[in-house]
Amino acid sequence: MCTWRDSYFESVEFYKQSTHILSSIQCPVNIFATYILLFKTPSSMSKVKFSMLVMHFTFVWLDVYLSILSIPYLLYSACLGRALGVLDYFQVPIPVQIYFGITSLLVTAVAVLLFFEERYNRLLRRDADTQSRFIKRIVYFAINYTVAFIDMLPIILNADNSKNSREKVESTFPCIPASIVYSPDLYLLTENRMTTALLLLGYMAFTSCQILFFFTSTLLYLFNTKSMSPKTSKMQKQLFKALCVQVTVPFVVVLVPCFYLNVSSALEHFDMIFINIALLILQCHGLVSTLTTLWVHKPYREATLNLILFKNYNLKVLPSIERIVTL
Repeated sequence: MCTWRDSYFESVEFYKQSTHILSSIQCPVNIFATYILLFKTPSSMSKVKFSMLVMHFTFVWLDVYLSILSIPYLLYSACLGRALGVLDYFQVPIPVQIYFGITSLLVTAVAVLLFFEERYNRLLRRDADTQSRFIKRIVYFAINYTVAFIDMLPIILNADNSKNSREKVESTFPCIPASIVYSPDLYLLTENRMTTALLLLGYMAFTSCQILFFFTSTLLYLFNTKSMSPKTSKMQKQLFKALCVQVTVPFVVVLVPCFYLNVSSALEHFDMIFINIALLILQCHGLVSTLTTLWVHKPYREATLNLILFKNYNLKVLPSIERIVTL
């Protein structure tokens, strides 16, 4: 199915203006959240601070890349696109921008994986603080980051921007105007859309299975273990629920548009309005993640209210909390 309405909402102008609006909101919010995470994290949350910062900076980087540095305008199902950002001004090759854009998206999954693995490591592993465990974790995440960085290399290294490939795109998606298909401003990454979609969907499955393992293992431990006191168990569960909300909300914001884009590409379904909407939703994930983090954790919520409303919201931390995150 191929749909082209010749609408403003399909245009480069709409996408670029929408991106600028998003970036004007995201930048100050992300800077504020960085300050809160760095300087307002209580000692009771020191053990999760590193994984939270990794996830925060990974999401912020993706926001900056998509809304300022590259601003990719993509006819996703057709694997056609152009860049509208700062990197295009400096004439950075489009394949390079595409590679770093997709890779930046893929490493967000590794950041989420680190987030849940850290809780699993602290709660279930008795050797969590040993040197051997530390080395194993470094190797494990080195492998995951390597997979993220090489996943799209087969497509990038075999990019085909020839006229013959554009003719195949035109025959597959006849609704797209020829002036767009053959526009020199647009770059054709590949005509093999199925391979691209399978590589991305395969990576999503690869990381999702790992995340699900650590999440399920931690959840079962928290609700089945009898070694903790009822009070500590309750507080530990509350913290884990807050962490789950913090991760799940922005992860869904990433997962849903990514799933739509790749499935529609694999099925050769094209609708530019929905593609633009999906890409803009994807760009909102960092903002959603930041706001969720600031709201779901009481120390960050109260620190935010203190700074915004100029009032003193005293945080009362129960003594048992001090040992919750250090377990």
